[in-house]
Amino acid sequence: MTHRWSGWPGAYCQDCFCEDPFEIALADGNYIEVEDDSEMGFHYEFPNVVETECPCPGRNTNEYDF
Repeated sequence: MTHRWSGWPGAYCQDCFCEDPFEIALADGNYIEVEDDSEMGFHYEFPNVVETECPCPGRNTNEYDF
């Protein structure tokens, strides 16, 4: 199962409390700007970020989560 990210900035998984690796890469400048035909004219790619599965999905879920 994927992580349940909190809000951004400062995103962390609400189950395992790891930080969002894409947010860290963006803050550290560990990304590549790639030109495209979008309105901005570019998008970011994160070739060094490895996405992981949450090791404890649902650990902090309770009946009040939406």
